[in-house]
Amino acid sequence: MIKKTFFCCFILFFVVSGWAQKAYDLSSPAAVLQVPRQDKQRLLDEDEKNGKGRLRCAVLLPFQMAFPKDIVPEKVADGTVWRMKIEAEDAEAINLYLSDFQLPKGVELSFYTPDFEYSLPTILPDENPQNGIYITDYLSGSNMIVELFAQKGVEVSHCFTIEDVGYMYRPLPRWMGGSRGFGDSKDCEVNVNCPEGDNWQDEKKGVARIILIAAGDAWYCTGSLINNVRNDKTPYFLTASHCADGTTEEEFKRWKFYFNYESPDCFNPQKDPNNPDNPTTIGAERIAEGEFHPIYGSTEGSDFLLLKLDDKLASRSDLYYNGWNVAVTPATGGVGIHHPAGDIKKISTYTKPLQQSDRESHWDVHWVQTQTDWGVTEGGSSGSPIFDQNKYIVGTLSYGWAACATPSEEDSYGKMACHWNWKGNGATPAQQLKPWLDPDNTGITKLQGLGEKKPPVFNNPTDSVVYVKLENGENQKLKVYDVMGRLVMEKQISVVDETEIIEVNLWELPAGMYIMVINGNNGRKTHKIIKL
Repeated sequence: MIKKTFFCCFILFFVVSGWAQKAYDLSSPAAVLQVPRQDKQRLLDEDEKNGKGRLRCAVLLPFQMAFPKDIVPEKVADGTVWRMKIEAEDAEAINLYLSDFQLPKGVELSFYTPDFEYSLPTILPDENPQNGIYITDYLSGSNMIVELFAQKGVEVSHCFTIEDVGYMYRPLPRWMGGSRGFGDSKDCEVNVNCPEGDNWQDEKKGVARIILIAAGDAWYCTGSLINNVRNDKTPYFLTASHCADGTTEEEFKRWKFYFNYESPDCFNPQKDPNNPDNPTTIGAERIAEGEFHPIYGSTEGSDFLLLKLDDKLASRSDLYYNGWNVAVTPATGGVGIHHPAGDIKKISTYTKPLQQSDRESHWDVHWVQTQTDWGVTEGGSSGSPIFDQNKYIVGTLSYGWAACATPSEEDSYGKMACHWNWKGNGATPAQQLKPWLDPDNTGITKLQGLGEKKPPVFNNPTDSVVYVKLENGENQKLKVYDVMGRLVMEKQISVVDETEIIEVNLWELPAGMYIMVINGNNGRKTHKIIKL
């Protein structure tokens, strides 16, 4: 796209507070930062011309302000408060990019709207980032209050610098105070926890929404944690090269990754599912890249980008490092898991073999209609993984034409086989996946995922259905007994893939404890089931 440069002019002055007070009566002047109004329609029109790919969601307006150095303090009964109001006329939401971030003990930082309708979680000193960079989430509306509180006796000189104000111009969902439905993705998209996602509950935990910074603006893309042959939880993250077009090394430090951003079930939720306990991390290091520019067509690489995220992710048990297969044989079926338009996590399904694209480095896929709807991809899905029938990543989303209005059109994914060590990307380690995912040169061509997997039987206790994961066994026999040893259910199961999740419906059985016995190629397994 043709990059537009925004000249931003800010006015910082002091006014007598005219908005509601937080927990104490503040009467002293509060700093006001005025952000210039942006032409939202022009920005949306520019995005429309760019077509499908990464999706811009906000412009960054540069500003340098030391906090709280330039703010008038106010004494309260239990300490000192510094406040600033940010006014961004006609913005859908605001966020802040902070540097030199270091809160001393006894200090806390809050962000909220003047009417207190929306707020972000309070930040405490134990959340200080190692690299000094902190990026807030978006706060609905065109006004934000920044409030720093220090307990009595705590000396405060400098806590952070406001580097940029993020001006979000895309409409927001209702739970954030906007006017539209839950996400900005289209109605045909399928939530990852619909029935189509039942067999993909581990793999989805590796997929993350990215809010990235490139050429001074904020964009949506998707990607996944990926395992390496050492199985050591090195936080490698795979996405698309074109997501990073125009990104400087300094801007990589400001990419933000959101894991487990999804609806808990098949329905769009009524409130933000971004639980504060969900893993997020800020900053990435570029490790390797196979360049590809679907808009410019200037290079013909396989369109992959390997990043390294924060090492602290390795301690999380709720994440999954997805496996991969670099074989050239096309997958016969599988799914794509992604965040279209930066929305909650969705799943798209294919049931016919991937086809060779007109580019050597890409697979073409055609999505199919499923039980819930006809999931496709959109802007913001770029970089997301496509899985084969055995739950291995075999590609990353590069470009395509599938949409809710044209669901039978194809999407194109850069091949893992080409990401691996294809000459079209280049011959150096910085242009291949193999040196990083197989650093000991073992010659492995496929690798299982790594993480704390769901137990073999889950949704237990239950009032209706339990889910059972079966692995590597044909003609498995499942039996359910009551506590008296009487057989109350029997099923014969044939497992086609390496793993499969099946439903066992217990709704006709009375409440109580049952024993489930599974006999297959891997021997005999028993599980205690509680029917509510």
